Amino acid sequence: MSYDFSGKTVLITGGQGALGAAVARRFATEGANIIVADRTLPQEKYVQPGYDYQILNVLDEESVKAFFEKLSGLDVLANVVGGYAAGDPVRDLELSVLENQIELNLKSAFLLTKYALRKMDPQGGKIIHVGSRAAVDKGANSFAYSMSKAGVVRLVEAVAAETQGQSVNINCVLPSIMDTAANRAAMPKADHARWPKPESIAGVIAFLASPEAELINGAAIPVYGRA
Repeated sequence: MSYDFSGKTVLITGGQGALGAAVARRFATEGANIIVADRTLPQEKYVQPGYDYQILNVLDEESVKAFFEKLSGLDVLANVVGGYAAGDPVRDLELSVLENQIELNLKSAFLLTKYALRKMDPQGGKIIHVGSRAAVDKGANSFAYSMSKAGVVRLVEAVAAETQGQSVNINCVLPSIMDTAANRAAMPKADHARWPKPESIAGVIAFLASPEAELINGAAIPVYGRA
């Protein structure tokens, strides 16, 4: 299914990775004006015509605030920022690992949501975060990561409750291990065919940003593939 995002401004944060690139392609195909924000600008060979590439430090509040204030408009925020740190059992877990995962996965989502909401007020908009299946799994040997992603789910639920009656929808998707080159290299013996594809997850994100998803708010959508 395709949607019409003609004239809509879509911001993809963390948009240079495998999933971010797939999300940007999906929205661009459907007519959106694409802003890709990341820590650095892409190498010239990866630059896509028509995209607006910008540098954004998602862990610095003043940078995030200034970034959103200079945007002329914003209809959709698709936040793909995040990272996984392989963990130890809690008894052996370094505090620095926990702090890093909270910073990268939860603090970033909080700051982006805070200032996206201000930019979208009062006209409304759609916010979609990328969480993880780990947010709802038991989290053995991955407490730091799973807890940080569980925090993203709670963020989505809280904002949905706080913005009831407004024209804002906020949701998140919960992928399992995605079928990317990096993940295949890390797990060469896994059944890659069962992993969800970035393009398929991008389709779910586009749906959540579309008018057809107006009734979905505060949800965590599993996108596990057949894993």
